Amino acid sequence: MRFAIVGAGAVGGYYGARLQAAGHEVHFLYNSEYEAVSRDGLRVKSPGGDLHLQVKAYRNAADIPCVDVVLVALKATQSELLSSMLPPLMREDTYVYCLQNGLGNEEIIASTVGETRVLAGAAFICSERGEPGEVIHYTEGRLAVGPYFEAGREAAWEMSQRLATVFKEAGVPCKANPSGRAVKWGKLVWNVPFSGGSLYHGGVPVDRISGNQEREAFALSLMEEVLAAAALDGAEIDARLPGQNLSATRGMGAYKPSILVDFEKGRPMEIDCLFREPLRRGNAAGLALPAMTKLLRGILEVVEA
Repeated sequence: MRFAIVGAGAVGGYYGARLQAAGHEVHFLYNSEYEAVSRDGLRVKSPGGDLHLQVKAYRNAADIPCVDVVLVALKATQSELLSSMLPPLMREDTYVYCLQNGLGNEEIIASTVGETRVLAGAAFICSERGEPGEVIHYTEGRLAVGPYFEAGREAAWEMSQRLATVFKEAGVPCKANPSGRAVKWGKLVWNVPFSGGSLYHGGVPVDRISGNQEREAFALSLMEEVLAAAALDGAEIDARLPGQNLSATRGMGAYKPSILVDFEKGRPMEIDCLFREPLRRGNAAGLALPAMTKLLRGILEVVEA
């Protein structure tokens, strides 16, 4: 298959490299790292095997040929750029696979390419940028994919299953889910308490949450509220997920979620899609969600201090 990676950072760069190593044609869209990658290639350091690839790197989306799948891994704070980036990459049968965090990004993409071409995704991965042109992958890496809108659902489901197979053959665990909404809300069951908690508690890695009884209790209350809001937004999620998330986080050590890294480096943060929008949807459905309300207020106090 032919892929375009829009947002070839720690997430997009990792998955694009795995796809290229498996024999697929991959085109990488860069901003600040374009020159380094063009000169020295893309390097991935990973417990699953290191890679050093010469890749097709671009500075402008208009220079990339049309592809079968556009994998969007831009920060949600940059989603306004997609209206100009996506059209040059699209044929009538091209799909856009959205790996952006939180809620609302699929709607933004659909406003440009149409609902029938949007696949919802989630990446469960611990990775970060190293030197220019370098991705450091620590653990995890599994993906989820599924149709988000009702329009074109049957064809989107077929493509979701095909993509899951492609990624598995590239060494990336990937599960196709018939509900893209469950895919997006499912990741929020971790992101709200732990990405959010890392800011709420003053800027701490996740081991400062999972190693504290009071903070764990708050995290669990947040996860339960996310499950309740998800159900009213049409996403049924396994009730065992909060316990599984807590157990998994205890094994992550002093991991810093990407939003904490952005906070520390003074970069824009994905507060709207990760916290405001899930809370808004839950409130609109009639839920009070006191823990999520408390979390957002605390996050804003920290980042605006």
